[in-house]
Amino acid sequence: MEQIRTFVVSLKTAAERRQLISSQFEKLNLNFEFFDAFWGKDFYDNPAYFDSQCAEKLEKRVLNPGEVGCALSHLEIYKTMLNENLPYVLIIEDDALISEDISQVVQQIISQIKPFDLITLCKCDIYSKKNKKSLYKNYELVKPKMIKYGSICQTAGYIITKEAAKIILDFNFPVKVPADSWGYYEKKINFYGTCLSDPGYKSLGYAINNSILIESHEIEELQNGQLIHIRTINGILINIEYLWDDMIC
Repeated sequence: MEQIRTFVVSLKTAAERRQLISSQFEKLNLNFEFFDAFWGKDFYDNPAYFDSQCAEKLEKRVLNPGEVGCALSHLEIYKTMLNENLPYVLIIEDDALISEDISQVVQQIISQIKPFDLITLCKCDIYSKKNKKSLYKNYELVKPKMIKYGSICQTAGYIITKEAAKIILDFNFPVKVPADSWGYYEKKINFYGTCLSDPGYKSLGYAINNSILIESHEIEELQNGQLIHIRTINGILINIEYLWDDMIC
């Protein structure tokens, strides 16, 4: 996967997560670079970075520091794209479990990518049955519906073009909405999702071993002596969170 710049969003202090994601990339023989994430609490009271009044008006609630930090981190990558004139990049968060098929899927996506495209690699719940495109094996590129209502969300993994990045950056800096509130841009950005057309995975163990889980439900599994809380998503990536006693890291 040499043709696309890959950023992994991660706090400098997140040693466990960095080790987990690094080992996955190493196993897949893929290049990436860490992008140091923002601590939201450091910018929460700074109106140059976070417009709290506008955020509450748009979202009908108060954003928390974690959401602000997440949004600022992704926005900073968009700035990098524009400054370096990168046509598109792959952005992955450090709590993602990556499919062994990601390289082939991404290559198929970028071979047909167009300006203003944004393609999510996780969670596409509602999509059009028409105009689906085969990518690799049983993965398909689909057109999501009801974006405003969360048919696609999360920023665990996605490919974004510089044109789409500029639209989000112009709207959301200073931060007004969470990074994955894609509905604000659905009339200006071409959104696509990825999904499995015929999953065929018969057991949890098989799915974990192949880094692909299907259906949107939550499970707990004991691995390597640690309790892992895994949110399963019908897509290329899933989110994984370690549970340390009563604290989710």
